[in-house]
Amino acid sequence: MRILLVEDDQNKRERISALVASTLPNATLVSALSYQSAVEKIVSEAWDFLLLDMTLPTYDISEHEDGFQIEAFAGTNVLREMKRRQINIPTVVVTQFETLGEGTEKMSLAQLQKALEAEYPGTYLGTIFYAPGESTWMPKLAEFLSKYAENPDH
Repeated sequence: MRILLVEDDQNKRERISALVASTLPNATLVSALSYQSAVEKIVSEAWDFLLLDMTLPTYDISEHEDGFQIEAFAGTNVLREMKRRQINIPTVVVTQFETLGEGTEKMSLAQLQKALEAEYPGTYLGTIFYAPGESTWMPKLAEFLSKYAENPDH
């Protein structure tokens, strides 16, 4: 099973990677650190599962690149690009924000879930709230991974 993890936060990425390794030891996990690198990997390679952060920089942050800007709904843009290109990868959003966006675009996690369910049925499987100091997200993510690994056609 090939899993793409789109996550710019190193600690969160390491914790999710450890959970994936313990839940699906034979899985191949590859990371993308930004909207741009996520789309490049999604378009150029085959994936069985996508773990997607919602808030991401436009480009990978590096010594020579500041990432351009942090986009609150970059994960939605990734899903939109997948839909446009007719790429269907089962996707779970893993975010550490209970509310996203600002001003008129501000929405709760529950509102985001409803919007994603309506716009991306069959691709979007659900959202997990990642709390850095807690482990409540771990069994939920392990359940998504295990269910999909056992029955990839649902």
